[in-house]
Amino acid sequence: AIVEAASAGLRVVSTEVGGVPEVLPRHLLRLAPPNSQAIIDALSGALADLPSPAEAFQLHEEVRQMYSWHDIARRTERIYDRVVSSSPVGLRRRFGRFLDIGPVSGKICVLIAALDHLLCRLLEWLQPAQFIEPAVELPRFPGVVHCGSEANPPSSRGSVADGSMGAPQPKPR
Repeated sequence: AIVEAASAGLRVVSTEVGGVPEVLPRHLLRLAPPNSQAIIDALSGALADLPSPAEAFQLHEEVRQMYSWHDIARRTERIYDRVVSSSPVGLRRRFGRFLDIGPVSGKICVLIAALDHLLCRLLEWLQPAQFIEPAVELPRFPGVVHCGSEANPPSSRGSVADGSMGAPQPKPR
């Protein structure tokens, strides 16, 4: 939502939490500490400093230059690859992280995580993963350009007549 707001030429106000500061450059974003008075002050400052139509268009062009859906998809894929390749965090360490959230909410998060873990164990016992049929890679639509790849050439599409259209297709690299 903050990218769309900046693209519309609006002043963006957000709290200094999570990945928000990495989404937009500092000059497009007003960051406030996560407390009500700081947020009110940042919103008041943003309303007092509304951009002119020419400035709003310039902000839109700057955001348009920074983001494209193909670029976002590539960056998201890199993040997922990094998460998948990272070593798993143990249950005890994960519970410790939850306890750092706060004296009450941390304990509630640990309770929810413990119940979630027990439910996963119960489901794994009832239906072991090795007995679950893996999902088949469906064929891609002919002529559709996917991020980072060319459109499928006619020779690789297969056809309904020869039965190859329903067969799993190798992923392009």
